[in-house]
Amino acid sequence: MTNSFHPPLRFRPSALPVLPNHLWALLWVLLCLLLAWPRPGNAQSMFQQDFSMDSELPWTLEADRVESLQAEQVFEAQGNVLIRQGPNLIQADTARYFRETGFAFLDGNVRIEWDGDILVGRKADFDLLNNVGWVTDGEMFLAQDHVYIRGELLEKRCEQTYAFRGAHLTTCDGPVPAWSIKSSEGEVTSGGYAQMWHPRFQVKDTPVLYSPYMIFPVKTERQSGFLIPEPSFSSRLGAGLTLPYYWAIDEEQDATFYANMMSKRGVMTGMEYRHFNNLDSKGVWQADWLHDSKTASTEADEDPQFRGDGLTRDNKHRYWIRGKYDGYLGDPLWRTKLDLDMVSDQNYLREFKHGHTGYTRVHDTMLRDFGRGMNNIDSLYRSNAVELSRNWSQVGFRGAMYYTQALQYWTDNNPSNENPTLQRLPELNLDFYKTRIGESPFELEARTQAVYFWREKGTTGARADIYPRLSLPWTTGFGTVTPSAGWRQTLYAIDKHQQVTGIPDSVNESKDFNERGIPDFRVDAFTSLFNIYDFDKQDRITPTLDNVGNAYWTRMKHTIQPELTYSYIPHVDQDENPLFTRDDRINKRNLLSYSLHNIFNRRMDQVVVRRPGTEDTPLTEDMLRVETTYRDFLRVRFDQAYDIEEADRGDNLDQYERRPFSDIRTDVVFSPGRYIDLITRSWYSPYMNTITEHEHLLYGSYPGLGSAYFGFDFRSEVTDDIWRQNQQKREILRIGGLVHLPRGWFARADFKRDMLAKEDLEKIFGIGFTHQCYFLDFLFSQTQDEDRFELRVSLKGLEDMLGLGL
Repeated sequence: MTNSFHPPLRFRPSALPVLPNHLWALLWVLLCLLLAWPRPGNAQSMFQQDFSMDSELPWTLEADRVESLQAEQVFEAQGNVLIRQGPNLIQADTARYFRETGFAFLDGNVRIEWDGDILVGRKADFDLLNNVGWVTDGEMFLAQDHVYIRGELLEKRCEQTYAFRGAHLTTCDGPVPAWSIKSSEGEVTSGGYAQMWHPRFQVKDTPVLYSPYMIFPVKTERQSGFLIPEPSFSSRLGAGLTLPYYWAIDEEQDATFYANMMSKRGVMTGMEYRHFNNLDSKGVWQADWLHDSKTASTEADEDPQFRGDGLTRDNKHRYWIRGKYDGYLGDPLWRTKLDLDMVSDQNYLREFKHGHTGYTRVHDTMLRDFGRGMNNIDSLYRSNAVELSRNWSQVGFRGAMYYTQALQYWTDNNPSNENPTLQRLPELNLDFYKTRIGESPFELEARTQAVYFWREKGTTGARADIYPRLSLPWTTGFGTVTPSAGWRQTLYAIDKHQQVTGIPDSVNESKDFNERGIPDFRVDAFTSLFNIYDFDKQDRITPTLDNVGNAYWTRMKHTIQPELTYSYIPHVDQDENPLFTRDDRINKRNLLSYSLHNIFNRRMDQVVVRRPGTEDTPLTEDMLRVETTYRDFLRVRFDQAYDIEEADRGDNLDQYERRPFSDIRTDVVFSPGRYIDLITRSWYSPYMNTITEHEHLLYGSYPGLGSAYFGFDFRSEVTDDIWRQNQQKREILRIGGLVHLPRGWFARADFKRDMLAKEDLEKIFGIGFTHQCYFLDFLFSQTQDEDRFELRVSLKGLEDMLGLGL
C-alpha cells in the first residue's frame, strides 16, 4: 500500500463470481499476505479521526463497488451507496468523495436523513465535514413540523436551516396537496420560521393570494403573527370579518389583538392577555371597545329583542372588560382569586355574543379554564370579586371584596346616585371545621362572618355573624343518627339610615346598633343497605378458546341509601333589623324531609386475549384472561318534604288550601353502556295528582358515527299553590346531534322550539370537513332576532399564524 489513509469501507457485493477451486485458494493466500504486510498505521482509525471534527461518531461508507483515485484522495462508490454517521445517513446510486475537501457528490435516487428531516432528489452535493449541502429537483420533509417543501433547489445550511428555490411548501400529504404556498425562493428553520419571497397561496394548483413577502412559523410552539381571519354575516350586524393578531411574549405569557369589522356597526377592537406563571397561578384578561354607528335613544329604536325593559341605549362608546385570575399571594397556601366583568350597557352582551370575543365563547373558555364562567347573558348585574383564602387543618379563612355592576344605573337611564345595589366591601369569613371535642363524643363546628355593606342609596352598615354548632353522631348497626343544635348570633352597626322605594326595610332609625339571636335544632339519620345478585354465567365466561369475546353481566349490586332530616327554627322577631340580604330574615321552620337513593351497579366479565399468538405459536388457553369491569348503570333518587308549619297555617285558607307535602322529586340517571345516557328529573304533586314539572335529556354517541340528543322541558301552570302562586306553563323541545359523513365530512344541528307558542327559539346548522392538513366549518344560526352565517378555516401548521409582514 502506498498510502495509509483509507476510508472505512464495507463492501456489500451483490454476488460472488464463480471460480475454480485452485484460483480461490490462490486468492486466499494473497489476501492473507496483504493483511500481514506492515503498514504505517490503521487506515480505518485514521479515517474516523479525520471525520470526528464535528461529531464523536465517524462516517462509514458501504457500496457494491468502491474505487480509489489520485493516490486515494478521491473515492468513487457505485451501486447502493450508503454513507452513515450514527442515525444520519446518505443514500444514492453513485457517489464521489473528495477526501481533502470533505465533499461528496451524489447522483441518482439521493436520500438524506438528518436529525429526523428527510431530503430526496436527483443530485446532491454534501459537505461531510460541515454537514451542509444541496439537492436538485427534490423534496424535503421536516418531521418535527410535518412540513413538505418541494423545489428546484433545496439547500441545507447551518444547524437545521434550509434554503429553497422555486419551491412549494405545505403540511398536506400526497403529490397534489389540498393547499400549498409556492415561492420563488425562501428559507426555513426546522422548529422555527419560514421566510418566503413572492409567495402565492394555492388551493390544489390554483393560486388565490399573492404577497411580495411572507414569514410564518413552521412549528407547534407558540409564535407571533396573524391568526386566520373569521368571516361572518349577520342580519343585525352586517357582513363581518374578524382579524386576530397573536403575540407570543414569552413562555409564560401571550396576547391576542382583534379587529372585528362589521358593515352595519363599525370596527370593534379588542385585546386578550394571558399569563401562566406556574401550576398554581394563571390569568386571562380581555377588553373590547366599539364606536357604534347605531344608537337607540328610545325603546322604539331598539331591536324588538330589547324592548319592554324600560331601558334605552343612546351611548355610542361601548365596551366589555372581563377577566379571571387564580394564584397566590407570597405563599402558595394563601390562594387568591379575581373576577372582572364590566360592560357598557344592558344590550352589549346579547348583541355581540358570537365570534372570538363574543359572550358564548368567552363564557365557555372561562368555565373550562377556571371552573367558573360569566354571569348569565341576560342579567342586568355583573359580578366582580377579589378573594384571598387559606386553609389550615381545622380552620379556614376567606377575605373578599364583591362589587356588583347594576346596568340599569350604569347608563343614563337612571341616575347613579339612586343606585340601591348592595356591595360587600369587604367580607371576612373564618370557619372552624367540624372537630371532635377532646375524648367526648361531641363535635363542634362554627362559621363566623363580618361584612360591611355599602351602596349609593339605602341603608349601609356592618354585620357580624357568629354561628357555632354542636353535634353528637351516634352510629349503630342500623345506621347513623346525628342530632345537632346551633345558635346564630348577629350584630349590626348602622352608619346610614335611608329608605329605598321597592325595598322592604322596617329598621328602627333611632337605633344604630341592632342584634338578634336565633337557635336551631336538626336531626340527620342515614343508613346504607345493599344486596348482591349473582347470575349463573360462570360456564360462559370461562377462559376457553370457544368463549373468546364473550361478555356477560355476572353480578349486580343494589344499594339503598335512605336519609331522613328534621330541622326546626323558632320564630324570632327581626323586623327592626336592617335588611341587607336574605340572611337578615331567618324564617320559622318546622320541616321533615326524606330522600331515598337507589344505586344499581353491574359487574361484567369478558374473555379477552392476554397476548396474541403468532403464525408459529397458535392461540392457547393460557393466553386468555377474564377482564372485569364495573358500572353504575342506574341511579334513582326520590326527595320529598313535609312542612309542619304549613299544616298548621291559618291565614289565606280561602285562597290557598294547606299543602304541607312538597312535590315528589324523582331523579333518574340511566347509563346501560358507554354510548347512551338518559337523564330525567320530574316533580309529582300529591295534591294535583299529576307531574307539575319535568326535564328529560337522552344522549347517545358512538365512535366514528356521531352523537345525538333529545331533550324536553315541561312545566305546568299552577296558580292555587301558596309556594307557586304564578308558575306559568312551559314546553320546550330540544333536538340536536353530530354525524360523521364519509370522506372527512360531518354535519351537526341544534333545534330548540317553544311548543306552546309554536315558535322556533333557535336553529343551528353546520357542515364541515376535516382533512389531514386543514379544517373547514360553515355554521348557520337563526333566532327570532337574528340570522347569522359564520365560516371557520384552520390550516394545520398555519393555525397559529396566516402570515406576518403582508
